[in-house]
Amino acid sequence: MRNFQMQLETAQRQMKRLQADLEDARREMEEVQDSEAQAHSTLAKYQSSVTEFQKQLKQRDAEIQTVVNKWYNSGREDGHEEGYEEGYEAGRKAGIKEGIKKGRREGVKEGIEKGKHEERRNAMDAFDRFLSEELPDDERRVCFSARESS
Repeated sequence: MRNFQMQLETAQRQMKRLQADLEDARREMEEVQDSEAQAHSTLAKYQSSVTEFQKQLKQRDAEIQTVVNKWYNSGREDGHEEGYEEGYEAGRKAGIKEGIKKGRREGVKEGIEKGKHEERRNAMDAFDRFLSEELPDDERRVCFSARESS
């Protein structure tokens, strides 16, 4: 019987140890469940923070894009105006320079042509005066009629 009693005591000690282990396991399981609940809560909080941060980033990106577009268009218009003004001035100067050159060329040509005609007319007038002074009246008419026909 003594053997049974020892076995019983051993079994009871083992049972107490196992109950203690079971209690420890239950406590650990509760702690793990609490940790899991806390982790889920923290995860939800961080996910909410990340979502809010992403919304802020999208809003900031939209604002930046709006400002960039505004300044791009503004700069583009300013650049166009500056380029137009510079091109206008350069073209105007080149046009004036070319116009003066062409005007002088045409003026010289026209002046030469006009001068030739005037000199021819002056020469003819001088010749007619010479003839009128040197020739008698009946021969003068021939000269004048020859001039008028030319």
